[in-house]
Order: sequence, then structure tokens, then C-alpha cells
Amino acid sequence: MGSSHFLHIYTWESNFVEQKNIGIEVSFALQNKAYAYEESFASQNKAYAYEESFALQNKAYAYEVSFASQNKAYAYEVSFASQNFRRREIRLSEELLLTFRSPPLPFFIESNRLTYRAGEEHPNRTNLGVFDLLFVNEGSLHVAEDNRRWTLGPGDVLILRPDRWHYSTRPCEVDTVFDWIHFQTVGAWEETVGNQSGSLRGDYYTYAIRLPKQMKLTYPDEAKLIFSQLHEAAKSSSHGAFWDRQQRFLHLLQMLDEGWRSDAAKAAVSVAERAAAYLKLNYRSPISNTMLSDVLQLHTNYITRCMTEVFDCTPQQYLLYYRLDQAKLLLIKTDWTIARVAEETGFRQTPHFSRLFASHTGMPPLKFRKRFTM
Repeated sequence: MGSSHFLHIYTWESNFVEQKNIGIEVSFALQNKAYAYEESFASQNKAYAYEESFALQNKAYAYEVSFASQNKAYAYEVSFASQNFRRREIRLSEELLLTFRSPPLPFFIESNRLTYRAGEEHPNRTNLGVFDLLFVNEGSLHVAEDNRRWTLGPGDVLILRPDRWHYSTRPCEVDTVFDWIHFQTVGAWEETVGNQSGSLRGDYYTYAIRLPKQMKLTYPDEAKLIFSQLHEAAKSSSHGAFWDRQQRFLHLLQMLDEGWRSDAAKAAVSVAERAAAYLKLNYRSPISNTMLSDVLQLHTNYITRCMTEVFDCTPQQYLLYYRLDQAKLLLIKTDWTIARVAEETGFRQTPHFSRLFASHTGMPPLKFRKRFTM
């Protein structure tokens, strides 16, 4: 019984130990399972975090790409706009202007109306010796002067120089009707590019006729009539016909000159000459910059800038020079007192006039008069 009891106790202890071991294994297994679950959850979280990070990176990259594309598109638009602006600047800068100081006035030589059939072209010649004015009625004319080329359509006018090479760039595609006029001048003339003011300017007694080298007329029917009348007058050899064709030719030049001034109303030359005309017409009266601005409907600073560019003086300086020139004429042509000469030329105080006159001519008014009178 003692051994049986001992065996029973041993068996119980063995079962206890075995159960304990099983419990430990189960516990260990549970712990491993929990650990594996945690590890799996952590891995999932890590994977999710990685995916989210990757998605954010992709989103950020996509945004950067989109932003870069927008910038690129904007840059392209800006570049395109700049190119267009530069093209416009180049086109404007290439416009040519012929200026004739008058008197003496340009004079008419000869003219005619021609028709070129399809396949015919303008003659090739150099140093013609006269200005060649072309006006297209119908069709198209392809001409060049040295390295400059034009395709003229109905209503287009082109003036070719007397000292250049003129030639056709290609034959007419259709029947083309055009008028031509040869004219010349013995006075000073020049050709300028773009907005260059050039060296020829009108002053108190002369006028600068300005003709665009190429322009489209807004009054083609009136121009056709003038050309027809001019051709008719050119056929006659009477003394009356001479005056008739010269007057008609000068009327045509006036139309071209006024047409350019109308189209380029805000150009420096046009503004300066309009200001000068007003100053010369009203020099006997007080004229302020504000008054001039009101008359021309332009800002004072802009008028001053234009006059400085064209006449190399401000409006008030121009007015002073013109008044002094008129005073010189009155001192020579009249026996008026110095006080009256001053008053007639816009000076309100005789001492002030005498001071300015001496400063600009190097001698007082009375001494200036004695130089030209006996």
C-alpha cells in the first residue's frame, strides 16, 4: 500500500508537471501567436504607411509635374507672346519714311497707267535717277529695291528711290493694272527707318513733307481719279497743262503726307509739328504748357519729350526762338520802337526782351537794327 500510494503521488505529480508543461507550451504558443499577430499588424501598418507614403510621394510628384507643366505652358505662352511682340516691333522698326524739305517742292516729270498680263513683270533697272511712285488698281505687283521686297495689292502705294536697284521678284499671277509717276526734287531728302526722327525737320519757314515708302490708301477711288487726271494733263504740252499737272501732283503728295500724319497721330514727329504749328500761330499771346496740353489733348510731359526729340528744344524754348526771329524781322522791316517790337512779338516787358535778345544774338536790339539799316 505504501508503494501504491507512492506511485499514485508520482503519477499525480507527473500529470501535474505534464499539464504544467502543456500550459507553458500553450501559453508560449499563445504568446507566439500574439507576437505573430502583432508583427503581422505592424507589417500591415508598415505596408500601409509605405503605400500611403508612396501615394503621397506620387501625389507630390504629380503636383510637381503638373506645376512644372503649367509653368512650362505659361512660359511657352509668355515666350510666344514675346515673340509676337518682337515680330511686331521688328515690323514697325522696318517701316520706311521718305522726308522732303520744302521749299523747294518735289516736281512732277511724267506718268502713265499700265496693264501687265499674267506672266509679265516689272522691269529690272538701277539708278533710274528719278523717284518711281507705284499705285496698284487691280491684281498684284511683286517688286524689290535692293534687299527689300514687297507684294503690292489693290490700293497699295510704293515709292522707289532714284539711287537704288529696282527689280521684279516674280511675274504677275493675274492681269495687273497700276499707275506710275516719276518725280524728282532738287532739295534735301532722306529715308529713315521706323521711329527715327532723321535730320530733316521743318522750321519756322520750311516744311518737312513726310511720305511712307509703302502704304495702303483708305481712299482708292479718289486716288484713281487724281491719277487719271494727272495722266491726262501729262499728255498736253501747253503751258497751262504744266501748272495743272504740277498742282495735281502736289495735291497727291499732300494726301499721302496727311494720310501718314493721320495714321501716326501719336508719333513724335506729328505731335511735335502740331505743337510747333500752334506756337507759331499764337506766338503774340501768352502760351503756357498747360494751354498747349489742353489744345493738343496730350500730356505736357509727352509734348515736351516729342518736341525735344524732333526740334531739340522744349515748347517754351521753341516759342522763345520763334518770337526772337520775328523780332529780328520787325527790327529790319519797320521803324517801330523797341517797346512796340517787344509787344508785337509776345514780350510784355521791354527790358526783359532786350536782355533775351542780346543773350541770343550777341547784341542789343538797337545795335542789331543799325547793322541792316542806313
